[in-house]
Amino acid sequence: MQAVIDRLNDAPPDIDYRRRRVALHGWLIPEHIWTAATEPLRNLPRPATDFGPCKRHAASLLLWTVITNGDYQAAHLYRHRRWTAPQDHQFLRLAQRLMCEFTNLTRHSRHVMNLLDALTPYRIRLERSIDTKTTTRQ
Repeated sequence: MQAVIDRLNDAPPDIDYRRRRVALHGWLIPEHIWTAATEPLRNLPRPATDFGPCKRHAASLLLWTVITNGDYQAAHLYRHRRWTAPQDHQFLRLAQRLMCEFTNLTRHSRHVMNLLDALTPYRIRLERSIDTKTTTRQ
């Protein structure tokens, strides 16, 4: 019985995912963070060729999903880009591809994992900021 109690006491604190979703409403990875995080990825063997605004927005959606433990289709960014006329088909295709690779990790998902790894320090700071009710997103 004591082992169960100890394990529960050692468990990470509950995460308020609703607070995270509210805090990230309308959020994007800041450009300076994106540039710094993706610079090393440009030098990898067989690097992705596009790290422009569309990829930054799609990666923001991916990171939103990880931080909020939510469905990407519920994100404000996705809903806005999907329902605003004219639809941003390039963004929607890229976002769906990244999310598909993320949810079905295979050897073809290396780029998604590299993106997430590169953004991990920023993600951790952002999560802590939200969870401790600090308002900064940078």
